[in-house]
Amino acid sequence: LPAGRGRPVFLIPGYMAGDASLAPMAKALRAAGWKPERAGVRLNVGCANEMVGPIEARLAAHVAANGGQKAFIIGQSRGGTFGRWLAARRPDLVRTLTVISPAVPDLRLTRDRGADARLGLLLLPGAAKVAVDQLAAIGPLDRARGLGDVCFGHPESISDTDYQALAFEHRWRAALPWTHGATVATLRALMAGYLRRGSLSFAATAAQVEAPTLVVWGTRDRMIPARHAIRAQESIPECHVELFKGAGHFPHLDDPDRFAALVREFVGETD
Repeated sequence: LPAGRGRPVFLIPGYMAGDASLAPMAKALRAAGWKPERAGVRLNVGCANEMVGPIEARLAAHVAANGGQKAFIIGQSRGGTFGRWLAARRPDLVRTLTVISPAVPDLRLTRDRGADARLGLLLLPGAAKVAVDQLAAIGPLDRARGLGDVCFGHPESISDTDYQALAFEHRWRAALPWTHGATVATLRALMAGYLRRGSLSFAATAAQVEAPTLVVWGTRDRMIPARHAIRAQESIPECHVELFKGAGHFPHLDDPDRFAALVREFVGETD
């Protein structure tokens, strides 16, 4: 990783993940001399409008604690969407924006993704309860293996120990009474956001991003296909796209060395 020289970096986890998912990245950044701060998200589900305020406050506090230096934001998946909103809303806080496989609007019902094209039906009245019941019927280990298949370019490289650890996390989540409902509601809200128009639409907020932006995507991403990178590049003014061949929804985990080298180059160019 590039030398941090005490500069602040802010990490935002993806959908259904939490701060713990970015702990290895935070550790590596700290070792390289950065001052990482995570978004304070235990589980990234829930109303985006309610979540973005506390995340913004945490970012502002991190910038203030570091002498007003603007932060380098890294957001993964839904965390990348929050990062885009923050960069558009608070350019005074954001030095650069790095987004990994961010959610970009696409309503085409294609089958080139692991998520079923029938997800569009979630927007219909009454569909949420059916989805919650189906989700609750999937066992923790099956959910863990399904996540590996969808999100990693080479799921065969994931060990049984890793799957067991993820299954333990899913088991803990399943015991929370609101988990499945919140998961489906968040997904519905994300899809409804694709229909948003006006000042809060993807195009409008993307156009307001002033910070240099790096978009990283895996060509084997089955959750949010890499073709979405084209729209991101066309919509964000100062945007560079980098595709990781063979990587999935987590390209920073599929190829961490390349991701570190890419961030090093990006930071060097913006210094």
